[in-house]
Amino acid sequence: VAAALAAVALAAPQLAATLELSGHGLRAGGLDRALAGLGSLPPQELLNGVLPEFFGFDRPADIPLSHSHRGQGYWGTGESHWEMAFYLGLPTLALALWARRSRFWIGVAAVAVVLMLGRYTPLYEWTRWLPGLGSFRFPVRFSLWLTLAAALLAASGLDAVVRAPPDRIWRGVRWGGAAVAAGWLALVGLHAGLEVLAPRAEAAVVARLAEPQPALEVAPDAGVLQRAALPLAEPRDPATIPAQARRILASLSESTAPTSDQTLWPLGVGAVLVLGGALLARRRLGDRAFGVACVALLAVDLHRFGGDYHPRVAREVVERPPSFLEAVDPAAGRVTVVGKRLPAVLDAEAATASLGLVWGLDDVIVPSPLLVARSELLARRAGLDLGEGSAADKARTLSENLEIARLMGVRYLLSLDPLEDPRLEPLRAGPVRLYRDAEALPRAFLVGCAVPVDGPDAAWELLGGLDLERQAVVETSTPDLPSCVSGIGGSARVASRSPTALEVEVEASRAALLVIAETWYPGWQATVDGAPVEVLRADFALRGVVVPAGAHRVALAYRPRWLRASVGLSLLGLLGLAGLSLRGSPRAPEVSSCRH
Repeated sequence: VAAALAAVALAAPQLAATLELSGHGLRAGGLDRALAGLGSLPPQELLNGVLPEFFGFDRPADIPLSHSHRGQGYWGTGESHWEMAFYLGLPTLALALWARRSRFWIGVAAVAVVLMLGRYTPLYEWTRWLPGLGSFRFPVRFSLWLTLAAALLAASGLDAVVRAPPDRIWRGVRWGGAAVAAGWLALVGLHAGLEVLAPRAEAAVVARLAEPQPALEVAPDAGVLQRAALPLAEPRDPATIPAQARRILASLSESTAPTSDQTLWPLGVGAVLVLGGALLARRRLGDRAFGVACVALLAVDLHRFGGDYHPRVAREVVERPPSFLEAVDPAAGRVTVVGKRLPAVLDAEAATASLGLVWGLDDVIVPSPLLVARSELLARRAGLDLGEGSAADKARTLSENLEIARLMGVRYLLSLDPLEDPRLEPLRAGPVRLYRDAEALPRAFLVGCAVPVDGPDAAWELLGGLDLERQAVVETSTPDLPSCVSGIGGSARVASRSPTALEVEVEASRAALLVIAETWYPGWQATVDGAPVEVLRADFALRGVVVPAGAHRVALAYRPRWLRASVGLSLLGLLGLAGLSLRGSPRAPEVSSCRH
């Protein structure tokens, strides 16, 4: 208990930052039932724990498009294989069944399975009432509990096997042999049935794929931020359904064929376990040799499943600078991609998302901090988000809302498809096209008109009707905002900038609002010539500071209230863990041996 408390104290800065961010992210206030159920494991796919390729197999590297969640190899009813992937393997499962006096870990495994099923059971809805769980989705990730429990149960089971009398081992051998034979017969029967009933099976799969996807329920009074958390629907093309159905049946036929590797490997592993148990029962195999053989078999089985699940990428792929860098000035504005669903082989060339950070680029989808609901909504309004939709749809949205992209300081745009908007200047052709928007606003600029509103819904509604170069919408009750005039003389220049600080030199002919194209977030403090001022929420998601007429120096710094206290707790936790380490383990009492 002391070690756990010390560890929590040590992690205090990270825990405090995460708690604060959770109140401003896309899941602030909790998720509704439909969204929380995304990523629930379909019950039939519990089979993945032993036969991972039965419903197809997609590794992250097999996904052909960036920011797409499903490739061509997985046909199950879940989100994708790599997001549903968990693996136990026959060696682990067989040994876990031998575990004795491990009711706690059996209970953990049972609870984990129920939670993994998510929306397919009524129990998951009840668990969402527990503190903290209301903001979680992808229940399948409770497989972390299942795999931990299975590993410990397997260790207990191995110990029980080598201590068991021969007659009990023989019973396990007979049951294991029967299970291997039954599994093989079941797969053979399923394969034969697919061959005989192929037309009916194809019609049934086509009918299931053609069923309309249920729409997520949206409360009538839901505001713009509540709606932001809902994923955008991705319609399925009816013309592709028959080919997909045939591919599904071909994959299923291959994974159930009596001579296929997908069938023979698990059955072969089961046969080796049965043989090992028989040799142990006959004392032809010692306890230590049996244990080493089980661990070796487990290692081989795990390597076969996951040895190349995350294949390595050659260093030169990510170390080679994108060719468009010579044509951009990162200090002049942000660089982003229109339509994030592009072939994965072009990720480095387009410097998508966080890859651009390597080269000093600044993308609108990586604001500070990441995935605040408001900044995500603003990017979505400009067609520059990670949401669903084709590149053509994103380009159309961008053209209709180019002033929003300009407000966010997007000066350079990358795209696979040509952008027809005449306001965008083409700079470079090739697989990834580069465009420049010469009218993009700088990171810091002055406006002479600040319109106060009450709340995000009003700000969102008003944003589209303003001249964002001269006007700003501000969510505040502060009365001393600059009054609206036809224009303002002055300038703003960023003198220095870091992830946690910003200095701007301002010269204004009259009182104005300094708009900074970075995400508003609690913890940012501002001063004008050393005097503290309020950091306002401007243009729905950005920062704003009121400055008086004249020349001034505006400084912003990130100093969250929780920082000092959490760092102090972290140091105490470090000292506590050091003290526990130096204390050492208590010595066991000496017991004299007795001989009867």
